[in-house]
Amino acid sequence: MKLYPIVLFLEAVMISLFMKTGTILLQQKFSNKFRGKCISSKEIPYYEVDLKTLYLLKQIRAAIKRMNHYTFWETNCLNQSLTGKQMLNRRGLKPTLYIGFRKKELLIEGHAWLKYNNIVLTGAESENNTYTINGTFN
Repeated sequence: MKLYPIVLFLEAVMISLFMKTGTILLQQKFSNKFRGKCISSKEIPYYEVDLKTLYLLKQIRAAIKRMNHYTFWETNCLNQSLTGKQMLNRRGLKPTLYIGFRKKELLIEGHAWLKYNNIVLTGAESENNTYTINGTFN
């Protein structure tokens, strides 16, 4: 079972590279395709999480954190969220991607994070409360 984290790490690196080059070359069209369908906050699904799924979620979160540390390209919050979303979609899980904004002094900052039920996979959970959610995608 030790091989599985390495395989997840390599999968995260490959998907992240694909997402990064796609967003650079095709910009908004590419990002829109992989973001998913826009849903309202009332439509956010809730799934039963068994131990096997919880273990998989933790391993994918760890693979994305590891990937963020070792890649030479910048993996911002949107890249990490899209990578995690694709990894979970490949396994039949439907996470929710959140995009939010906040005003900090004179700047407007954007942030993206990925959740499955109440489990935050990417994005700092403590910071997410300070953002106004602008879109949720399934």
